[in-house]
Amino acid sequence: MTFQHLGLYASSSLAEQSQKHREDEPLSWAWAWLSANENDFIREKAFPTPENKRAKAPVTKPALSPLGQAIAWGTAYRYLQDEAQGLNAVNALKEGLEWSDANDLRQTLMQTLAMGHLFELVRPHPALTFSQAWLARYEERVMSLITPPQENRMLACWQNALKVGAGVTLNHPEWLTEAQTLFIEMIQDVHPEGYFKFVAENKREMGFPHQFYTVVALVLTAEIAEHAQHDFWAIENRGVTLGTAVSYVVYYYFFPDKWRWGDAPSDTDVRDLVREHGAFFEMAHHRAKLLRGIDTLLDENRPYFSPLAGGLTTLTHGIPRKEPKKRGWLW
Repeated sequence: MTFQHLGLYASSSLAEQSQKHREDEPLSWAWAWLSANENDFIREKAFPTPENKRAKAPVTKPALSPLGQAIAWGTAYRYLQDEAQGLNAVNALKEGLEWSDANDLRQTLMQTLAMGHLFELVRPHPALTFSQAWLARYEERVMSLITPPQENRMLACWQNALKVGAGVTLNHPEWLTEAQTLFIEMIQDVHPEGYFKFVAENKREMGFPHQFYTVVALVLTAEIAEHAQHDFWAIENRGVTLGTAVSYVVYYYFFPDKWRWGDAPSDTDVRDLVREHGAFFEMAHHRAKLLRGIDTLLDENRPYFSPLAGGLTTLTHGIPRKEPKKRGWLW
């Protein structure tokens, strides 16, 4: 089986929808972001203050990490048909971007998965003449990271996400089938309220970040599998789905002080996590409709670009609307 994607997380049908609604919010913000330079104005967002409940703040394009910039170039190549930006992304791959380990295993797994996404974005570029050598090196690196399986469930989920992504990039469809076992186990570990039982049972050592990063890994896993004809999104356990765990994280974006498992995270810590790695929320919103509060979370952070959590997902997965969203009661 040969997989054909626009990166690991999108397909031609999603790209067609994005093009069709490029003038509609929130996709129009993502299209503007894709063509913008650093610090360019993208949009205004609500930014209420005690003095002015209707205050607004500008959203500009931020400085990007080297890997983030390469993924942005690759996205522009596929969505804007910009050969020059595609060449920049290919050159980033050629120069050995992100082959070194990060400070911790989770970050290394996330980076390695993002490298596979970058490769898929530029796979058809004519300058990618070194693909066989790159893929051989990538497979060696992936194998060193996904074995042996980690006992920490959050890290095991990131190993599984990398296995699914690499299964696409390296054309190992059997890896996706194998990865379904752990995915099912993790859905079975989701309490009907939305928290992972393993987090609650280890609340002294774990906390909100473990819940958050496990959800990120599972959403990316499900979305990659979706575009490889494996419906992980439909996996459920007595009505509990991945969407249940996503909703739990959304709730604590608004009410971090109510976190029950160990020390409560600060509002700043939660918002920093969601701002940096929250692009996966667009995927969850697209696949698991009616997640309470997610519209407001998304609008406070769009357009979403997270190099390690799906890329420019407001472009690939944003749901168009004709009228501006009004914030209402959440819970």
